[in-house]
Amino acid sequence: MKERYKKHDKNKMICFDLEGVLVSGLEKEGVVIRTNSYTLLSKFSGKESENQRLLEQFLKDKISQEKYVLNSVALWKGLPVEKLNEIIPYLRFTTNAKLVCDYLSQHGYNLSTISNGFSFITNSVATTLGLKYAVSNKLEVKNKKLTGRIEYGLIFKNEKKEIEKINPLIKSGSKVYALKLLLKKEELNPSNVIVFGDYPNDIEIMRFVKDSHGVGIAFNAVEQVKKIASLSIDSNDLKIILEYIKQW
Repeated sequence: MKERYKKHDKNKMICFDLEGVLVSGLEKEGVVIRTNSYTLLSKFSGKESENQRLLEQFLKDKISQEKYVLNSVALWKGLPVEKLNEIIPYLRFTTNAKLVCDYLSQHGYNLSTISNGFSFITNSVATTLGLKYAVSNKLEVKNKKLTGRIEYGLIFKNEKKEIEKINPLIKSGSKVYALKLLLKKEELNPSNVIVFGDYPNDIEIMRFVKDSHGVGIAFNAVEQVKKIASLSIDSNDLKIILEYIKQW
């Protein structure tokens, strides 16, 4: 690739949603199925239909994001914690996710992911892709089983493999709260952020960044997200984002 980056790129942050942007889904019998941790854990718990009803209510604005998250997590009470580890080997990254993250890291970009999902996935993805931060939720475990509750939110600092406990990311706008924490750590302004998202829970963080003169990019997103994004990209290959980032 031809070098076209500016010297001050290291003062910029790229914040990815995880499921649907960095991770395309789960591979089953050679086929990648677009899914997420809420659906998978509900399936493992035999509560897939209950979770689907909650999701439909959330997408139709009949229940809040907080109620969707908490009620979904409650469905998993009693699930053996080893089931979480069974998911990791079958996760499939979006095409060229590793190449893109390596390239941007080498050119000084501060890379992070903020997810309403869970640390057993986000921390693993951050380690594999070399992200500086991963922000998500820690599921509570007792006697090697899920309790049906979120224990706390956390910032995973990949370089030192440390965690910092924060408020759980369950409410609408919680991704904005998490991004502000990262910006404070890095002494950055939100105008120096590109955020990628695909789902309604990304609307608030995208609106915040866009209103702060940063860039919000909808990646394979639902219509609600596309409507408020700075621009929209539909592609199976993450490498396409490099052309947009070079123009920033």
